[in-house]
Amino acid sequence: MQDATFQQPVHIAFGRPAPVLSITTTQEAARHLLGSQWPEGPMREIAALALVGVSSGDVTTDEAREAFVDAAIEAGVLIAANSTI
Repeated sequence: MQDATFQQPVHIAFGRPAPVLSITTTQEAARHLLGSQWPEGPMREIAALALVGVSSGDVTTDEAREAFVDAAIEAGVLIAANSTI
């Protein structure tokens, strides 16, 4: 999978209190999305396909980031998507 950098990081955390992770690339997003801590859900599958689609050029990095944010919201792990923390 080709690695692409997000224009803004996506901040997630698995549980509270937990360290906040700043996700800045498509590979990093895919690693966390497909990890054992991420719950199953339809947005997880859509985001996984979007992140892979960046490599083939079928999906833009911004589209993949938005899919990842949607999956993070669904999973309840999103801390912030449009700001620095």
